Amino acid sequence: MGYLVNKSSRLLDSISSTRKTPKRTYAINSLFPLPPRSPTRRADAGSGSVPRLPPSITFSGCSWNLFYHLGVAKCVKSKYPNGTTFTCAGVSCGALMAYALADGLDLGLMSDFMHEMLQDASYRTNPMSPAGSMTKIVRGGLEKFMVEGAAVRCRGRLKVGVSEFKSLRGERFINKVWSEWGSDSELVDCIMASCYVPVYYEEPTILDGKLCLDGGITDNLPEIPGYVRVCPYSKEAEIGNRRGKAIPSWSAILPGGKEDMERLEGMGWEDAEAWFQNN
Repeated sequence: MGYLVNKSSRLLDSISSTRKTPKRTYAINSLFPLPPRSPTRRADAGSGSVPRLPPSITFSGCSWNLFYHLGVAKCVKSKYPNGTTFTCAGVSCGALMAYALADGLDLGLMSDFMHEMLQDASYRTNPMSPAGSMTKIVRGGLEKFMVEGAAVRCRGRLKVGVSEFKSLRGERFINKVWSEWGSDSELVDCIMASCYVPVYYEEPTILDGKLCLDGGITDNLPEIPGYVRVCPYSKEAEIGNRRGKAIPSWSAILPGGKEDMERLEGMGWEDAEAWFQNN
């Protein structure tokens, strides 16, 4: 959610001073056509030409376009044998996907959760949604899927970027990267902090005694030596939307329906596949 920086900064001053869902009438693909959804892929893990070592991956912030990251993660995972461990980094919603891949979560279940999250947060049922409901939704999903011992398993293979509040004057935030956690609950708090945007999320997160906000505020696409960056918007990312497929920026705030999200997932897979072919 790095593109919500300006709104978040303005809101900070005020803070510191004190299941079938009907289709939307203007889904993304009706106004901004996306390419036809790619056929469902069922590639066997480890099939085809397998690169010698799995890439380390950084997932950017992109809010509801997280489904693009899901497609990338599925493609990457399909290239390696079951049980392969991955090293990942992420900010904002990208921290969710980084955690899922680093901890070896079932990405099919992750996909189901993301679609449920999309419905729960939709303004179709609440005109103010997803404002004021995301903490409950995202934290609930993490606690549901996180298997005990995640903080230990992710040590050394997961990095989560947060924006730590520094001062009301001058430089307000500093970027801080977490890679070790004392408990599973601290790992959950860290991911929640990286996602936190005032108003959208009802509960701010305190880490190590510091108020922390969306990691994308200070660095939405971290450049870590040896890591492959993933972002559906940026041309600087090694895996990104470079083939002229328009993704409207507002779709990150006002998501489309299930078919729109499946198209984004297909785009992520295709762009990751193209990266593997060239590397």
